[in-house]
Amino acid sequence: MYQFMWVCRGVGFAVLAALLLAVPSQAQDAETLYRTIAKLETSLRDAVAQERTQRDQHLARMQNEVRALRLVLEYEAQSQADSVAATAAIFSELKHQHAALFAAQVDAESQFTRLQREVQDLSRQVAALAAQQPDRAEDDGQDQQYDELQRVVAQLSAYLDEIRPAIERVQAERWTLSGEVRHRSTADARRPSTSANNNHLLRTRLAVTFQPGDGMAALVQVQDARVFGGGDPSRGRGTLDASADAIGLHQAYVDIQDIGGTSTSVRFGRQELVLGNQRLIGSLGWSNVGRSFDAVSVRHAAQRVTALAFAARLEQSPDAVQNLAAVQATFDVAEGHALSGFAVYDNNRASATADMAAFRPLERTTTGVRANGQQGSWRYDAEVIGQLGKNRAAPMNMADIRAYLVSAKVGRVFDLGLPLEVSGLYTILSGDATPGDATRQTFNTLFATNHAFYGMMDYFPVTYAAQGLHDASLSARLRLDPQTVLRADVHHFRVDQAVTPGDGRRALGQEVDLRLTHTFRTHLNIQAGVAVFRATELMESAIGRSFTTFGYLMTRISL
Repeated sequence: MYQFMWVCRGVGFAVLAALLLAVPSQAQDAETLYRTIAKLETSLRDAVAQERTQRDQHLARMQNEVRALRLVLEYEAQSQADSVAATAAIFSELKHQHAALFAAQVDAESQFTRLQREVQDLSRQVAALAAQQPDRAEDDGQDQQYDELQRVVAQLSAYLDEIRPAIERVQAERWTLSGEVRHRSTADARRPSTSANNNHLLRTRLAVTFQPGDGMAALVQVQDARVFGGGDPSRGRGTLDASADAIGLHQAYVDIQDIGGTSTSVRFGRQELVLGNQRLIGSLGWSNVGRSFDAVSVRHAAQRVTALAFAARLEQSPDAVQNLAAVQATFDVAEGHALSGFAVYDNNRASATADMAAFRPLERTTTGVRANGQQGSWRYDAEVIGQLGKNRAAPMNMADIRAYLVSAKVGRVFDLGLPLEVSGLYTILSGDATPGDATRQTFNTLFATNHAFYGMMDYFPVTYAAQGLHDASLSARLRLDPQTVLRADVHHFRVDQAVTPGDGRRALGQEVDLRLTHTFRTHLNIQAGVAVFRATELMESAIGRSFTTFGYLMTRISL
């Protein structure tokens, strides 16, 4: 691959040197030109064959690695949020390999164009030399020499024509098309009703990626997210409703990679953002719509350190401006062990025209540390997060924010013929015992992917949010075969602070979740899940039932 680039450069310099020698002495220089082109012919043929073989091998290896990585990210991340973090190093390495290969291909393309132009110039020069001979019939040897030169130039042109399809493939690879079609049918009995509420959710995404040059890329992703039968019933019961209200721009950004020859990249535009294990900021893939931000992000990857920083505008209106910013650094302190530190800042600031009596200003900083890793068959993940700031909960009543989150998880993988991972997790979200005072102690999970942590029913942490939450859970994950994973989770929920002062009731209920994921082929997987919740009297007063269920069947086809 790299030899091809150097050979191309050598070809260009050699051809230019040959052309400069073409004027002073036609007979002698024609012989020199002939020997030069003969060498170029052999070198170019060998270089083209070697470059093609190396490129094809490299591309095949990368395709296999990307295919394996895609399976990990797509089918494991839904049931285990840490999969994204666990594969970050692999993804980063693949990105650098692809960048190096793309750079070589772009350089080869430019060298090909230059070489093609110079061979055409060479052909014209050889023809001119032949035409300048006073009497070609008097020197049959020189005449044959010029004919041979023309033949070799024609062969060089033929070799360039042979290379052209590969160069055109490089040009085509600048454009990449990807997407997904995801359908989820649900039987939802989480709220009072005579029977389960059956819904069909459809999410369609189509993305186009363009790589205009080395270290640059742009992506545009259009999304349509809708509920079956969600059209206007007045228009032929929805069948004639051609409105596109559900279509939107999910992502649209530009990437500038490897800035200054370092592993630093900048991305600006609408984009998905993920911070750590998504406890605070995540893409919320479970949602039919998903989550993206209008932001600028900077990423850096070194041998043992990765860093992320971003700033996003959440709202821009005549009355208010809301912003979000975060930084995170992750250190590989030892093989299999990582330590992360992060800080998130969000605010809500009024404009000069805002109604200050109704406005709720906010200044909040969330900081924390996380340690995770594995030792042999054991796994662990622990984090401590604190929130500080100020917020107006009511007109003319500014409150200090003093809240925290603590979480600890320990698990082990057992080899029972089939790999079985069993883990226990305990999470505390602080609550406020006296919501009306000058201190707010309720922890806010910001833009988290809560579905991955607090149960399939999605009752928490929304229900009794002001009182906080304790979640004790057990999880078992069994890989039945390379394509099939079965997962079971059991949760016990209770509030951190009493709902009513003096009321000793804290327990909210127990939840059992089951998920089965099967990958039929590379681009198709099916997931089925069922959840049951047994509510205590305290929880029943909030949801209206003592026993609730939820089930779904989801298929996903990816491009």
